[in-house]
Amino acid sequence: MQIERLTKDPDFQAQYLSLLMEQRKQFSISERDQAWQGATQVMRQALSDASTRNIQVDIQTLKFAVLQSADVGLLLNKEAKECYIGMVHLGDIVEFKLGYCYRGLRRLLMSSPDVKRISASVVFDGDQFEWEGEWARPKISSNAQSNVIIAAYAWLEQKNGDITSVLLREQELIELEQLDIDRAIQFYGDENASMYRSPWRKRMFEIEALKALFRQCADVLKLSGADDTGVFGSAQSVGQQD
Repeated sequence: MQIERLTKDPDFQAQYLSLLMEQRKQFSISERDQAWQGATQVMRQALSDASTRNIQVDIQTLKFAVLQSADVGLLLNKEAKECYIGMVHLGDIVEFKLGYCYRGLRRLLMSSPDVKRISASVVFDGDQFEWEGEWARPKISSNAQSNVIIAAYAWLEQKNGDITSVLLREQELIELEQLDIDRAIQFYGDENASMYRSPWRKRMFEIEALKALFRQCADVLKLSGADDTGVFGSAQSVGQQD
């Protein structure tokens, strides 16, 4: 089987661990072993999902996604909640691709020595929210009386005091949610496979705000990674997002 050849390939394992250890620096032998074990479990799950649904996917894209996770210093195992392997349609072709979780995006942003702190949250209907532009920190006072989300935002403060903020308004959030639900139906035939149909809907909007913040700051902070445009990860493959 292809998956057996891949997970038992010593060169692939060595390359993965070398990239990961270069990024994470302090990494014990037990942590290294757990990282590889987590990666192999995720690879098996990804191929099992594709096979169960008769989706033909190039296994080389799986290998590339796994190496990409190591190259940006993120762990694939679900317990870490940093990244996952999802699927993406590229024309008539389906490929595996790396997707990013909340903790992983925070780790990527905080990897810049210039970053002091980061925050991401949603705005509920009825909250007192003031948006003062992309160079100011948003102000919010929650009334905790509504569960209707009308916006999501994220901001980053550099050590020199500079602020960068992004705001996703309600219509943008609705469109992002619907795209993910459409992909859930496309890949799984079930809209409940979408993370937006899980208890982590609020977190998904915060993740989208962090992605927008990353795109805004990537060039200035010399960051790489976090491009998971079009990637679908099922609720089962992504897991909890606390």
